[in-house]
Amino acid sequence: KNDCPDQAVDLCRVVLENLDCVFTKNQVGRDEEALSERLEATAKIEHDDEYMQLVIYLPLMDDREKLQSMTILTRLCGYFMILQDKQSFAMIVSRMARWTFHYGLSLESPVVFAYYAISFIIRGDFAAGALNGWIALSLLEEFSNRKAKARTIFLVWYYVLPWSRHIRDSERPLIAGYHFATDCGDTRMSFFCIFGKLIADLISGRPLRQIDDVCRAFVPQIAQSELVGTLMRILWQTVLNLIGQCEDVNKLVGEGWNELEIALEESPHSPYVKNHFKAFKSYLYLFNGEHKRSV
Repeated sequence: KNDCPDQAVDLCRVVLENLDCVFTKNQVGRDEEALSERLEATAKIEHDDEYMQLVIYLPLMDDREKLQSMTILTRLCGYFMILQDKQSFAMIVSRMARWTFHYGLSLESPVVFAYYAISFIIRGDFAAGALNGWIALSLLEEFSNRKAKARTIFLVWYYVLPWSRHIRDSERPLIAGYHFATDCGDTRMSFFCIFGKLIADLISGRPLRQIDDVCRAFVPQIAQSELVGTLMRILWQTVLNLIGQCEDVNKLVGEGWNELEIALEESPHSPYVKNHFKAFKSYLYLFNGEHKRSV
C-alpha cells in the first residue's frame, strides 16, 4: 500500500475500528483540545532537561489493543503527510500524544514524538519542535526497533532539526538512517534517507557533480517506488539545470525529469510531490535571479 495512500488510509481505518479506536466528533474534539493544551504547555517549558526526563520516565504502555492501534496510527500519520491532509494529520498526532502521556510509552514512541515535533514546526515553534525531536532521538536508545529508528531519524533530521541546526548537521544522521533501513530491509525508507541527504547536500552547497553522480546511481534502483522515485528524479533534474544541462534553467525538462510530459495530478501522491516540485522550481527562480517568481 506504500504507493496507494488513499487505499492504505481506508485499510488503516478498518483495522482501527476493529481495535475500537474510532474518531467520533466528540473524541476528535477532545483529542484536538488535549493536543492544543499539550503544545501550549510544552512551548512554555523553561527547562528542557526537566521535560525530557518527564517523557523518558513515563511508564510503558501495557494495553494490547492500544499498542496495536499506536502502530496503525503512526502509519496513518505518514499517509496523511503524503496526502498533505493537515487536519487529519493533527487529529492523529493529537490522539497519539494524548495516549502516550496518559497510558505510557511504546515501541512506536520515537516515531510518535517525531510527528509530535513536526506539529510544532507546522505551528512555527521551532524551539519546541527541536526539543521534541531530540526526545524522539533519545527514545531510540530506550527501544530496540530498527524500522522505527530509520523512520525517526528521517523525520527528525529532514523535517524538524534543519529549522534550528545547520543543514549540514543532517547529512551524517541521514546516512546512518539509510544504513539502518537497509539492514532491516526497509528499502523505501532507505531511499527517503538518501533523498533527504541529497537535499541537505544541495542546500549546503556541496559540488553539484557529486550530487549528480549519486542521483545517477540511485535513480534506477528507486524506480519501483513511485513516490520517492519521483522526488529523486525531480531533484536530479534540478541539479542538471543548475549544472547547465538544460535548455531553460527555469523548466525541469531533461534527462532526469520532464515537467511538460508528466502530469503530477495523476499521481496518488500528487499533493506531496507537487509541494516538492514547487520548492525546486522556486530554488531555480532564485538561482536565476527571478525573486518575484520564487515566492
